[in-house]
Amino acid sequence: MTKISKLFIIFFSFQIISSGCSNGHNNKDTTETEEDLIENEPAEIESDGDADADLEFTDKFYADYDFIDSMDITEEEETPEVIIIHCADLPHPASGTCDATEGSDAILIRGNILTGDRILEGGEVLINATGTISCVECDCSLEPQAADATTLNCGGAIISPGFINPHDHLTYTQNSPGTWGSERFNHRHDWRLGLRGHTRLYYSGGASNAEMVWGELRQVMGGTTSIAGSGGAAGFLRNVDKGDLEEGLNQNPVLYRTFPLGDSNGTMLTSNCAYPSIDQPSVLFSDCYLPHVSEGIDNEARNEFLCLSSTDRGGVDLTEENSTFIHAIGLNSVDGNLLATEGTAVVWSPRTNISLYGNTTPVTMYHRQGVLIALGTDWTVSGSINMLRELACASFLNDYYFNHTFEDRELWLMATEWAAQALHIDDATGSIRQRLAGDIAIFDGRGRSDYYRAIIESSVADVALVLRGGQPLYGDPNIVSAIPSGKSGCEEIPGGVCSKPKRVCVFRETGMTFSQLMTENTESYGLFFCDTPENEPTCIPMRPGEYSGEITSDDSDGDGIPNAIDNCPNIFNPPRPVDNFEQADADGDGVGDACDPCPLNPDTTTCTTPNPDDRDGDTIPNSSDNCPGDPNPGQEDTDGDGKGDACDECPLDPNPGNSACPASIYDVKQGIIPVGRVVQISGVVTGVSTPRFFMQIPEVEQDTVLGARFSGIYIYVPSSNPLGLQIPQEGDMVNVTGTIQNWYGQIQISNVTSIVILSHSNPLPPPVFANPCEVSTGGTLSQDYEGVLVNVRSATVTALNPPAGPGDTNPTNEYVLNNCLRVNDFFYLTNPFPQVGDVLTVTGILRYANNDSKLEPRRASDILFETASEPALRSFEPQLVYIDEGVMNSLTNPPLEVTLMRPAPEGGVAVELQSIAPGNLTVASPLIIPQNSTSSQVIASGISGLNDPITVYATLGSVTLESHVVVIASGRVPAPVSITPDTGSVITGMSLDLTVTLDIPARPGGTTAEVYVSDSSILSAPSSITFEEGTLQGTLTVTGLITGGPVTVTVSTTAGSAQAQLEVIDRPPTPFFSEYVEGSSYNKAVEIFNGSTSPLDLSTCLINLYSNGSTSPSVISLDNITLPQGSVYVVCHSSISNPSACNLLTSRLTHNGNDALELVCSGNTIDVIGQIGVNPVSGSWGSEPVTTINHTLRRKCTITAGDTNGYDPFDPSLEWDSFPQDTLDGLGFHCP
Repeated sequence: MTKISKLFIIFFSFQIISSGCSNGHNNKDTTETEEDLIENEPAEIESDGDADADLEFTDKFYADYDFIDSMDITEEEETPEVIIIHCADLPHPASGTCDATEGSDAILIRGNILTGDRILEGGEVLINATGTISCVECDCSLEPQAADATTLNCGGAIISPGFINPHDHLTYTQNSPGTWGSERFNHRHDWRLGLRGHTRLYYSGGASNAEMVWGELRQVMGGTTSIAGSGGAAGFLRNVDKGDLEEGLNQNPVLYRTFPLGDSNGTMLTSNCAYPSIDQPSVLFSDCYLPHVSEGIDNEARNEFLCLSSTDRGGVDLTEENSTFIHAIGLNSVDGNLLATEGTAVVWSPRTNISLYGNTTPVTMYHRQGVLIALGTDWTVSGSINMLRELACASFLNDYYFNHTFEDRELWLMATEWAAQALHIDDATGSIRQRLAGDIAIFDGRGRSDYYRAIIESSVADVALVLRGGQPLYGDPNIVSAIPSGKSGCEEIPGGVCSKPKRVCVFRETGMTFSQLMTENTESYGLFFCDTPENEPTCIPMRPGEYSGEITSDDSDGDGIPNAIDNCPNIFNPPRPVDNFEQADADGDGVGDACDPCPLNPDTTTCTTPNPDDRDGDTIPNSSDNCPGDPNPGQEDTDGDGKGDACDECPLDPNPGNSACPASIYDVKQGIIPVGRVVQISGVVTGVSTPRFFMQIPEVEQDTVLGARFSGIYIYVPSSNPLGLQIPQEGDMVNVTGTIQNWYGQIQISNVTSIVILSHSNPLPPPVFANPCEVSTGGTLSQDYEGVLVNVRSATVTALNPPAGPGDTNPTNEYVLNNCLRVNDFFYLTNPFPQVGDVLTVTGILRYANNDSKLEPRRASDILFETASEPALRSFEPQLVYIDEGVMNSLTNPPLEVTLMRPAPEGGVAVELQSIAPGNLTVASPLIIPQNSTSSQVIASGISGLNDPITVYATLGSVTLESHVVVIASGRVPAPVSITPDTGSVITGMSLDLTVTLDIPARPGGTTAEVYVSDSSILSAPSSITFEEGTLQGTLTVTGLITGGPVTVTVSTTAGSAQAQLEVIDRPPTPFFSEYVEGSSYNKAVEIFNGSTSPLDLSTCLINLYSNGSTSPSVISLDNITLPQGSVYVVCHSSISNPSACNLLTSRLTHNGNDALELVCSGNTIDVIGQIGVNPVSGSWGSEPVTTINHTLRRKCTITAGDTNGYDPFDPSLEWDSFPQDTLDGLGFHCP
């Protein structure tokens, strides 16, 4: 049989459009036999139109679609024809969809293969052992892995790319469809918040991991392999908007935005762009920017588009080629033309549009204007359960309301290739072609020759196999179990799927069994349905009082306008509020925009529009174009990596898909390769602070001109090392793949995806000798040698612990050489710590951090003390200690200690001590600190009691420090001096711990104080509190009984008393921040607590993040949920190391210790962490141990409301308790 290996198909870079429409079930195919290419005009394929099982139309619903055909307009030039290549007549299996023959990890599939621009009848596709497609031809037998591959003979079956769902909300996937009867809305805020007299819809957010797995499996069973779902779980689907959940796709994550205007609070505008927070142009640095835009049919909905497509009125122009707008319902033909011109795609979710608004995205207009359209499910509340049901809705609308504007193939493309193009992942998946991922769905098409229609009419039972990267996820048991990776971790679904046995790989993908997954989802919406899904939202367009959607002989498109006066009688286009309640006709020629081939040009049927199937206009269709965004009609590909030279960042070095280009550290550090580029660099590791490290070009590979300049770089890996990368050691030669990042002035590699250790024990480049000031902050060589091993010689220590820069904390543990160069402790804290005047030679890596260039020694041998001054005093602590009268030659309570800056030399060091009241207190002097020690404790004698502290001096050389000692008189009774907190509130039914402090330590045997409560009916407390011997503090627990107060709590002894004033209150009516995590890497979280007695609506709330003292925040929208009383809602960065307690995962929560966080509800400030508009000099608020940097903070249980003034000074120690960095175990609950 003749093998057709290459086809040249001429595409026009533009389309001549008219309103003539082909039959939607006509595939317009050209069949190529083994003899020759014959152009055939296929016979029309009949259809009963039953695309949606729940739509049982009577005869009155059938319409006579002859209006546009009778118009005197030119014939539409159709989109490029798909070519059918008849490869072989494959026998159908005796039973089932495919016969499977076990073999290697490679998979050879035979069947009817849909590639986008070709159909290979009886063709072959080979997925190699790495999960990548290596052959798509009539015959793949010459491929090296074909001979022993696992073989699937699927005669009559249809082999399709797996569906790509560009619009879902997986954190809501547990919800069943909502109920709102016949009510229809004008804008999403109408149903989200119940605005403008509308019914508010209630649903739950924060799906658990098991619930999101359940939702992903729903999609898989419908043939989906990738999703942009604003959430997700490990396993099953490629979550393309979650970089750590892409399942190896190696693509930059899609930037998914539900509220690009920051309008989750319900802001609706018509004449300006004063939204809470509009996304800025920086979002376009993403490969794909995917916002929800104009979800509604009124002027408020269109205004959203206007403010995201122009800088007029304070808007931001985000209509670009890498933008894809979800919904875009309330737009007109001028807007559609802008989308087409800019190359901005649209995601169409017809079921949710129709069920909520009774109308949908103007896709017939967009299609004629040249806008790329993808298809997405939205969510179960108002949308479709899977992509097959969404296709059914789209097909139903196309058949009955859109006059077959779309071919079946185009509907299929919306769910596959066009969806991949819309998400800008088409260089990795979405089509069956070489070098793409082996993401494939096999449908039972036996007996069908209308392949696209067969898929559209399929159900989950007709899905015979779903592969993600060559790994089976779901399918017929005989097929799944024949594939090596389907032999374990997979099990049959009990009872099968609609009477057909099916096998699913739940355990391999998630670690749960199918039974466990079912148990975790007993309250979730169903996994699959054999008939119409239960309570599935409607796909019949209607709006009460406007139109019923009923198709009659007088209203052929069901839009409520009689044919005689309908400007598009065969295409649904009812009047909308955004069109002034008229049928849109922008050019006024009497032909409505929905069916006008040229809606902006009157009285013509011929106009030029972009061709979304050839977006670069080089006559090569996107599906075959190796540079679909860059014109290259010759398709040159010098390195043979599947990327054309015109768009290949390294045309001479193979880098298929999204893999990195090899790059030199020189080019990265000099800015020759821009920030944001993914690169692969090599070098030798010069220093490691696990898991992060520095690497440098080896000396033998260094440029003869540049030498060591620009030859070193920092590699950033999160502390949690979420990818399990192998961390190298010093001297290892490595290849590192990651993204170039400018981290506050330091050029580094982050988002590291691969570390390959090539060899060990390699020689390090020799340190570069440098003058300290030349490599210090702002020095002439500071940028050149950043990241490089540097040596400074005979440098004098001129300062200790210089002030912390942004992001750092005091004390810095740094010292300064020659009044300019800081030496830091990133790898190693210099020990002994230098003193001013010491002369050192230091070797280390030059690092830029906290706005300063710093030398980072790696070990003790990197520091040579050439001359060292005598030890000096470091501290004389604690500042207040006690000793009893009559106690002689003893340690104080607690022990008073003198500490030196460095260990004492041979012979020790003598420190002079002096008491200013020797008649009351004596101290042994001199105090000898032995050789090699840094401290000694003071020996004292209590001669005579004295209430006031006695000052004691410690002197060494020119330095004198002081401390204070109280000599406790015999018989003196301790007196309570304070209660903390001394004012505040207690919640009814809850307890509060008060800290009571004495003026002197409790006496031998302990000290008991009496407790008195002024109104014990409101607040209860024990009658006394006992302090253990020698302690200064004790805990008194009080309990709120009923609301009231203030109540006075008095703690007293015969020597004195202390008081606190407390109120007992109900739980507060507003939420507040209850926990704050500022940890390493992406360990960032905030917890919101509802301490009231009623559920709280969070849909009107948002979190504002103010970075580095800014007064313009980035906005984090919260889920549209109701937070039960006493519950918490946890917002986490999407890459947090342990997300188990997180309700909302977002890449926008990126706070550091110097950033303020504001909780706003209904436009009112509810709580603030930090001080808005202030960038603290120390890099954080507070001081150790209670500080906003590198700590977890938990709100004290005494705090019952937030700080509503975001501009006053902020001291976290007043209301927060501190825990070590990366403490996450308290998230998910707050106070008993």
